[in-house]
Amino acid sequence: MAFAALIDHDVAFARTWFGGVVADGRLSDAEVTARAWDSLQTVVTANGGDFVRAFLNHQRTHPCTKTDCHDMNGLIVIPNHEFRAQNAVNAMEKRTGLRRGRRRLFLDNVSDYNLYAKYHADGTVEMKRFPMCQYREPAEADMPPWYRALRVVGVSG
Repeated sequence: MAFAALIDHDVAFARTWFGGVVADGRLSDAEVTARAWDSLQTVVTANGGDFVRAFLNHQRTHPCTKTDCHDMNGLIVIPNHEFRAQNAVNAMEKRTGLRRGRRRLFLDNVSDYNLYAKYHADGTVEMKRFPMCQYREPAEADMPPWYRALRVVGVSG
């Protein structure tokens, strides 16, 4: 699946880097989350904590079935201020992009694997994964080793 972004209204400037569309500023985080799921888009925001809760709540209130998966398409969290966000994106690109160990990841990976990517001002990116639908193909056991090594969002330890 090709990467498509739904930009949170508060970071509309991020459209310059990620493309996609900017969400209506009148929508709640839960409504933006539902819209992203409906349209197979990755949410880009500075409001990571609230969107993590909205993602996990979406998955909890819309449980997956064999015929209806409710996995999201990833979350990208950038610094709140445009100047800091621009520095984070530039620094990350200088560090040769998104990485998991030695493996280079792409925005499509964030979407395809429902990842959480938090950009930091120094160019590092914190990577985690959201819980996976039990009916998803391929199954978690068949996912690449780098994916299985990621911490799961919302699970301590």
